[in-house]
Amino acid sequence: MFLKDVINKLKENPVPKPLAALIALALPSRAAGRIEKVNIYMQKFYDAIAQFVPEASAKQKRSLSRKLVYNRFVYQIAPAEYFLFSFENLNDHGKRTYIGDNERWYRFSRMNTEEIFDLFDDKYKTYQLLKDYFKREIILLKDENDLPAFKAFAQTHEKALIKPYNESLGRGVYVMDLREPEFDAETAFHSLIENGNVLVEELIVQSNELAVFHPASVNSVRYCTFFDGNEVWGVHSFLRMGSGDSVVDNAGAGGIFAMIDIETGIIITAGHSKAGKTFIVHPDSGVQIVGFHIPRWEELLKLVDNAARLVSFHPYVGWDLALTDNGWCIIEANARAQLSASQICDERGRRKHIEDIFGKDLLYKKG
Repeated sequence: MFLKDVINKLKENPVPKPLAALIALALPSRAAGRIEKVNIYMQKFYDAIAQFVPEASAKQKRSLSRKLVYNRFVYQIAPAEYFLFSFENLNDHGKRTYIGDNERWYRFSRMNTEEIFDLFDDKYKTYQLLKDYFKREIILLKDENDLPAFKAFAQTHEKALIKPYNESLGRGVYVMDLREPEFDAETAFHSLIENGNVLVEELIVQSNELAVFHPASVNSVRYCTFFDGNEVWGVHSFLRMGSGDSVVDNAGAGGIFAMIDIETGIIITAGHSKAGKTFIVHPDSGVQIVGFHIPRWEELLKLVDNAARLVSFHPYVGWDLALTDNGWCIIEANARAQLSASQICDERGRRKHIEDIFGKDLLYKKG
């Protein structure tokens, strides 16, 4: 009866009934929960088709929907990744060289305990652990007891970066001007905490050397490390640049990313976006992306080596780093850093590369 209800609920959608049933069966939860998850997955399929093939006819949408569902469950590829990885042009062997976002989360989540992941997910705890490498003041606002700390912060800083505590991908991030004539610390404080905990960060003033791409955002380097107990290995790295009016550089917020050679610090690919666009030069500033040399690269390598050893209890970390006039600083650390960007930029799967660094025993560790 459950499958009949699901199929009836989805019969207006362009996904064939057997595939809708497959989705329902593949989601291990109770009936109501399955229906909700089916709807979420279906919406992701529709959104991906609308974004990457907006001119698709009804017949083409049905065909694409079948392919998206099949590739989701056979290769663990998210709908958008199907287009960004050019899966339409790959055979089975080619597809299996990629590690999609769903598999990435599954694999990396088995590399450590929930307590360790909670430490990294809690950005303030990460800051306290690695404060020397963050090189700026960050405070956490939770309740009235934090008002004095916010007032003191407002007295010593002209601007602050506001981040909702439990958000990611740059969602809800904005800059607060603490020197506006109408600014009142107590009023601002209560406005900030009314929707939950919030991080207030000293604004990073990036070096002009990287600001040239997009001055409105801090253009950061993502550098992923793997620590095997003796040596820190570079996994991959890419530059993230903001675009348009955005104050963040996250790819999920419309940013642009380009792959960096981890040995030389030179950008070796065109810029890419999660919308599937490619850029030789930055669309706003006109600065050439390919061939750009990231300044003070050796200093960055030394910083991530030291930081990776400091958190040696977890082997794989994605470090987000900003360049200021005083050198590199950590923006944040990610314990399950994504692999999609490097595979999009490199236009090939990175499974063997990851296997060689991590080792198959760890990468394919059972739960």
